[in-house]
Amino acid sequence: CISIAFFYTMMSGLWGVALTDFLQYFIALTGTVILAYVVIKSPEIGGFSGFLDKLNTIDAKHFAFIMTPSGGEPVSEGFFSSSFFTFLVYVTVIWWSSHNMDGGGYFIQRMCSAKNERHSVGGTAWFAVNHYIIRLWPWILVALASLIIYPRADAARGDNEAMYVVVIKDFLGPGLKGLLFVTFLAAFMSTLATHLNWGASYVMNDIYRRFIKKDASERHYIRVSRICTLVLTVLAGYFAYHIDNIGKAWIFLWAMSAGIGLVILLRWFWWRINAWSEISALASSLLAILIIVIYTHTKGIPLELKHQILVIPVSLVIWIAVTFITRPEPLDTLSDFYKRVRPWGWWKPVSELNPGIERPAFSPVMINWVLGVICILSGMIGVGKVLLGSFLTGSLMIAASLASGLLVYLRLR
Repeated sequence: CISIAFFYTMMSGLWGVALTDFLQYFIALTGTVILAYVVIKSPEIGGFSGFLDKLNTIDAKHFAFIMTPSGGEPVSEGFFSSSFFTFLVYVTVIWWSSHNMDGGGYFIQRMCSAKNERHSVGGTAWFAVNHYIIRLWPWILVALASLIIYPRADAARGDNEAMYVVVIKDFLGPGLKGLLFVTFLAAFMSTLATHLNWGASYVMNDIYRRFIKKDASERHYIRVSRICTLVLTVLAGYFAYHIDNIGKAWIFLWAMSAGIGLVILLRWFWWRINAWSEISALASSLLAILIIVIYTHTKGIPLELKHQILVIPVSLVIWIAVTFITRPEPLDTLSDFYKRVRPWGWWKPVSELNPGIERPAFSPVMINWVLGVICILSGMIGVGKVLLGSFLTGSLMIAASLASGLLVYLRLR
């Protein structure tokens, strides 16, 4: 599977990756819809009418969300281990400290590769609608059905993250199991190919072409990019083989790059951010999390979220110091960026060199943002309401989603 993804990524580049992503998406979506249909129609559930009736039998603890610092006072060890603390970290810290704070490099790569700005905006809007409204609910339906079918799922059946696979094993015949297996392969290969191409482009354009060999032929750069893709594939296979818990791996990945999130945000608003700001933020985050991992392992302490958020203040101090110690980007480079993006924020030294450039008004952009949020959230919840039996409420929310989406489209024309 990894070899196939490597081969077509290396041979076809971004165009091939985008095309295979398109095809693999429909394979994956078809598989998840079929699984949801089979499970809902099973004798254990009894169709949608039985599904709606049996939802009331699910233990309420699965849906409970208590907004209190359960487990201890706000300064106690119990509080820092509670789910409430985890919730606070996610809504107040992780969203802006993540390395994907501005969407992530592969999103930006796809946007920049579009035919024009209109196609770029349209493709990104389609992703938001598709990801949060369309493909989300087959997963949720299977998850709810599993709570009905396995009300007391024990360790013998697997943890919560493994229940999707348990449902596949128990409810699908050999042919459909094969289809779902292909679905997982398609999703895996799509993600892998995207990251291989994106990672190789970073190494090629930001390191090799910029610092190592500046004036080589395009044929030479293509060969080097293929070598980069091969190296990244080998590393991906090695780490995939040795990772035993994907959840812990994701948290470690976030902590490893937690310090760079604020830099990624501020580079759009503050002219003083430079390449060394990003490099120092990333390097200090990596060093800090490695020290924390070694310390907790030596002391026999489980690595928790409260340890990992310590990366952020450490990295913050270092990258701010590095930013003021090092030189800013050349004014010509900053002026080119300013003319193209017309950013808000602290750009006075650059704006004085470009007095004819008018930055967009703040309120129209924020109105579009609010309408976009309404479109996605009302559409996501509306589809769920319809599927779970609240047809009137769901229909009204879907109508609100369509109306707000149409308003965004008309305002952007």
